[in-house]
Amino acid sequence: MTDTEKQIKIKSFLDDFKTEFQNSNIVKHTAFKSLVVIGSYADWIKNPNSNISPSWKSVPDINIYIIIDGDESDHLIISNELASIYKKFVNKNEISFLLDLHPFFKSYGNVYEDRLNLQLTTRVINTHNPYVYPDYCWLLWKVSYLVLCGDNDPFKFFTKTSALRDERWIRYMYMAISSYSNAVHMSALSYMFESDEFVFDEIYRYTKEIIKDGISLGIPIKDNDDFDYYIVKKWKSSLPEFYEKHYGPKAKEIILKILSYESNYFECRKTIPIKTFLKDFADLKNIIYTNGFLNRLNELHLSDNNFLKVLPLWY
Repeated sequence: MTDTEKQIKIKSFLDDFKTEFQNSNIVKHTAFKSLVVIGSYADWIKNPNSNISPSWKSVPDINIYIIIDGDESDHLIISNELASIYKKFVNKNEISFLLDLHPFFKSYGNVYEDRLNLQLTTRVINTHNPYVYPDYCWLLWKVSYLVLCGDNDPFKFFTKTSALRDERWIRYMYMAISSYSNAVHMSALSYMFESDEFVFDEIYRYTKEIIKDGISLGIPIKDNDDFDYYIVKKWKSSLPEFYEKHYGPKAKEIILKILSYESNYFECRKTIPIKTFLKDFADLKNIIYTNGFLNRLNELHLSDNNFLKVLPLWY
């Protein structure tokens, strides 16, 4: 299937999904604000010639978010209603959906070589208490969204133009790295019931996540740090060179492997030994943790915080 054919199928799915959504109970809910597409697909729609786009050669991803302003019960009820809408599209439109529930749960769905596989990251984002999400998320969401229905400016409440790399930021990074690490530990055990290909898919997704976080963790913090998070949006640009500069030759070697997997994904998921991939994930995670996270922790004068210095394992 060509990239153009994939793009046509995704556009058709979004059109059908929007129609179904507009006829749902969610749009009538008092907490509902907007239905948006966020991230690389939205960026690509706005500028198809840019270097920011879904991973057409492997499993393209799309982020579909509902923006609400409500309490926790509203959040949970709308999430469940959203799932009921998606149920109508499972195994339709020649698309195989892979529901991405990172970083706390395995993905749902299957990858098939003869179909369009679409990694679906979908969330209900509650603006009622903005502090439950880190500022860098709000910042990146605000600059890369496409409204499907509802309020055309759902992020107008967020007026910051930058996100500090401060103690709050490092705590979110801590949660992210430990969650990705533990998810891969569980994926390794899931081989008891799952195929090599499934385990490969899970390790690949979490490796991509930790690579992205490794960008903001790799750059030293300066006084009154005003980090340009748009660098993360362009995270695939010059990635091997970035990792060699900030993390060393071993990190670059692993990055080059991951990029080769992406360019020949369906062959690699059948031929790359799982143990090799697990070792590469562990090595890269520990390089980022040691040379990125711990260095930034020291720059923030938090190196005496023994809780943050050790990544926990689930038990």
